[in-house]
Amino acid sequence: MAAPQHLPPGTLIAGKYELEGLLGEGGMGAVYQATNLSIGRRVAIKILHAAVADREDVRRRFEMEARAAAVISHPGIVDVLDMGQTDEGEPFIVMEHLEGMTLRSLNKEFKGLTPEQSVGVMLPVLDALGAAHRAGVIHRDVKPANIFVCAKPQVVKLLDFGVSRFGASSGLTNTGTAVGTPRYMAPEQVLGEADLGPEADLYSVGAVLYSLLSGRLPHGSGSDMALLARTLHDTPAPLASITTGLPPALCELVDSLLLKDRARRPKDAAAVKEALQQCVPATDLAVLYNAAIRTARASALAPTPSRSNASLPGVPSKKATPSAPRPPPNAAPTRTAVVAPPGSKPGLFIAVTVLALALGGGGAVWYLKSQPRPVVVAPPVAPAPITVTLKAEPAGARIKAGGTALTCNPCELTGALGTKQQVKVTAEGMAEATLDVTFDEDRTQKVVLVAAPVAATPEPAMDAGRPASPAKKKKKTPRGLSVDEKNPYQ
Repeated sequence: MAAPQHLPPGTLIAGKYELEGLLGEGGMGAVYQATNLSIGRRVAIKILHAAVADREDVRRRFEMEARAAAVISHPGIVDVLDMGQTDEGEPFIVMEHLEGMTLRSLNKEFKGLTPEQSVGVMLPVLDALGAAHRAGVIHRDVKPANIFVCAKPQVVKLLDFGVSRFGASSGLTNTGTAVGTPRYMAPEQVLGEADLGPEADLYSVGAVLYSLLSGRLPHGSGSDMALLARTLHDTPAPLASITTGLPPALCELVDSLLLKDRARRPKDAAAVKEALQQCVPATDLAVLYNAAIRTARASALAPTPSRSNASLPGVPSKKATPSAPRPPPNAAPTRTAVVAPPGSKPGLFIAVTVLALALGGGGAVWYLKSQPRPVVVAPPVAPAPITVTLKAEPAGARIKAGGTALTCNPCELTGALGTKQQVKVTAEGMAEATLDVTFDEDRTQKVVLVAAPVAATPEPAMDAGRPASPAKKKKKTPRGLSVDEKNPYQ
C-alpha cells in the first residue's frame, strides 16, 4: 500500500479549519494542528487515511473518542469539538489543542517523581475515571502515555478512549480478545472477559502508581506474551519490599489495586482518590506547570525552528526539515506487525487471538505472528553489566555502596546479572536505610528516607544555658521542566 499523502499547510477542512502542520501520524490516520477561522481557536484534527476510511470497524473505533467525550463530559477528558468528512470523504474529528507533556515524558524528564508528585498527578486521573465509570464507560488503556499534564490550562487530561467499552460491550472486539497495554492490563483484560468493570481501570491505576513509586513495573519487563503470562499467574512483589520509606498505608493501597482477584480489588475511583489523599499529601502541580511554561517561553526565544513561537512543541514549522524517508516496500519483515491508530503513538496494545483480527483504529492493536527471519551467527559476546540507577530522597541524601561513599545522587550502580550489592543511604535528621540492590535488569530504584524518631529531651539544668536552636531545613528548588515535543494525540 502506498504511503498516504499528507495535506499541506493552508488546506481548508469543512470550510473553516485551516491546517497549519502535521502533529503526528499513525497507521490509520494523521493528526494536524489547525485553526478554526470562524473563531480563531487553535485545534487538533484527526483525519483517517483514505485507504481505510471505508472500513466499518475502523470508522467505529475512530468515532469512539468523540462518543466518549460527549457521554462523559468531564474537564479531565479531552474535549471533542466537531466531527465530519473532508471533501474526499475522509472522516475527521476536531479536538481541543493541548500544550504540555505526557506523564511518561514528565517522569523521564524528572528522572522519577516523588510520592507527593505521583499522587498529585493521579488524583485528577481518578476524577476523570470516576466520571467515565458513572457514564458506563471503561477506559481499558490507562497508562502514563495516555495521561497528559497540561502546562496551560493547569489540568490533567485522560487521553485515548479509542478502545474503551461502553456499557455491556464496546461492539469492537469479541469475547476472548485482550485489548489494552500488557504492562498495565488487569488479569480479566488479558483473558478477554466481556463484563469488565471499574476495577479493571483501577488495576491499571495501581500499575501506574507502582511504576512511579518504585521505578519498576509490577511484572517486570520482557516480551508482551511473557508479561501477559505473569499477569495471569504471578503476584507482584509487595511495594514495600522493593521501595523503602513509603507510608505503609500507601503501599497497602497500591498492592490492593493489583490483586489478581477482581472481587477483592477496589471498585470505586472516588474511594481510591480519598484513600490516596489520606496516605500522602499531594504536591501542588502548579510548580510543575509554571516550570513548563517558563521553559516553553525561554525555548521560544531560541533560534530553533521547531521551538519557535510560531509552532508548538512537536509541530514542524513550514521550513522544517522533511522527515526521513520511509523504508522500501521490500524491506526485511519484523517479528511483530504494528498497526498504529489514527494519530496515536504506536502503543503496546495487543489482541490475543488465534486468527488475525481486522485492523483497528483509535487504539493500536498488536498482532503477534511469527515470520521467518534470517539466522545470523555471531561470535559469543560476554554479557553486558546491569545498571541500576539508585535515586535517594531527600536530594541531599548520601549513598554508600559496598562500603564506598559516593558523591552522586542519583547514582548508577553496575554489576553482573544476578549479583547483589549492599547500599546504605543516610541524611541528616532521617533514619538510615540499608538495602541490597539486585542486578536483575536495567532500572531505576528509589529509596525514600523517613524522619528519624525524636527522643524525649530532658529538662535542662539551670546553668546549662539555652538549648541550641534546631537547624533550618534547606528549601528544595524545583527542577526545570521542558515542554514535551511529542504529540499528545499519538
